[in-house]
Amino acid sequence: MKYVIVAVFVLVNFGLDLFAQSQENLVVDGQFELIRTEYEDGPGNFYLLKHWRTDYTSDLICPESVDIIWTCSGSADRGCYTSSAHRRTRGAWFDENIIGELKNSLVEGRTYCLNFDLSYSFFGNIYFDSIDVVFIENDFTKNPVQDIPNFITGLSAIDIVSIYTPFDTLNWFKAQTNYVAKGGERFIYMGIMFHIPKNITLLTPDAQQTISFICIDNVVLYDCTEGVEFALPNVFTPNGDGENEVYRSDQFNVERVEWVVLNRWGQVVHTGKAPELEWDGRDVHSGEDLAEGVYFVRATAYGNDGSTRTEQQTVHLMR
Repeated sequence: MKYVIVAVFVLVNFGLDLFAQSQENLVVDGQFELIRTEYEDGPGNFYLLKHWRTDYTSDLICPESVDIIWTCSGSADRGCYTSSAHRRTRGAWFDENIIGELKNSLVEGRTYCLNFDLSYSFFGNIYFDSIDVVFIENDFTKNPVQDIPNFITGLSAIDIVSIYTPFDTLNWFKAQTNYVAKGGERFIYMGIMFHIPKNITLLTPDAQQTISFICIDNVVLYDCTEGVEFALPNVFTPNGDGENEVYRSDQFNVERVEWVVLNRWGQVVHTGKAPELEWDGRDVHSGEDLAEGVYFVRATAYGNDGSTRTEQQTVHLMR
């Protein structure tokens, strides 16, 4: 099982599928607005999360359940949110962390930006100085009795850098961090994870039950790798079958592309300037379909950050 721990701190052939993740929120239902079912628990009604799970119950708190005494102050977006709890009852610790599935597996070596809103509930009487996130390959909550204890035991505090989190029960804060993927991670696991050493504020040390209750909302994870990434395919087939009809660049963080296509005699058969390179296999001068054969493409990509990248590629046009 692959996993990497990220300490989250609070502050006020290249393929098209790889680049398509850029700026897209990879978290399914990061705003926690998709309700699965309703159930009763204690003084109010809860909902269960549809695309998220927890170690135990998947609590979803919505505006209509504001009578629940352990909710946070308001909501980050006036909608629903979820929670992570850590409590001690009669000497035994109990954790409730959340796990969600990502739309795509993370790509090795790429940097991902994680943002989410959080708030401490006024119901809590124990607070920690950070909240943790783990990116993992498999969903271990399907067998929580066996897998969760083994998973928790296997985590190492060496991988965590604890950064101060303000203890405020009235306001929501924006948590932000970056993560460099190991590759293949498909789930995000968020919680307090008390087994890792933290600074603790205990307000009622003699209480029979101590609890830390953190509300979480608007989880966003997106590819934020910096710099221009640009690649040219080496073959395309504009033969009318609907597949691979257009020659396109694979790119990320690109503002525009300027290109020229030459035939084997060095004559210019196509040229262009656009947000991405696109060529349908026709001669730019006559508009006629070009013959099968080998062509030469030279293109320069201009990045959103001001950088440039030039690529050259021999391309086979096949009909």
